[in-house]
Amino acid sequence: MKTILMIIDGCRTDGLEQAITPNIDYMIKNGAHTLNASTVTPSITLPVHFSIFTSLKPIHHNVLTNTGYPTPSSEARSIIDVAKDFGKKTAAFYSWEHFRNLSSPGSLDHSHLIKSSSVENCDIKIAQAAADHLNSSCPDFCFVYF
Repeated sequence: MKTILMIIDGCRTDGLEQAITPNIDYMIKNGAHTLNASTVTPSITLPVHFSIFTSLKPIHHNVLTNTGYPTPSSEARSIIDVAKDFGKKTAAFYSWEHFRNLSSPGSLDHSHLIKSSSVENCDIKIAQAAADHLNSSCPDFCFVYF
């Protein structure tokens, strides 16, 4: 099974439901999704993403701030690390450098960072890079962050 984990940070579900999004609509119709997820405390970007990727609360994975060099607990195994343990091909496309910490070194076969502060239409460029890689390399697990 192939998995794309797409996160649209700061996007409210009611806004997404009202927008014209044929590709997202297709993914919702044909894949697994949730529009009812709730966040953890603290609801800060890096701790929240560590919780999504490890299934642990921040108090258990030990990432409590948006620091560039977090010290996660030893039990904080990322879904990327687990996929790699099972010989799966992994990829990530993101616009915030701190997301490099969501997996152990060597777990990502392909990592693509476009810094949002330095590029116009960053999300479009992230989407295109992810689409190109998905078509050419077909990773088993791919994280795409907007």
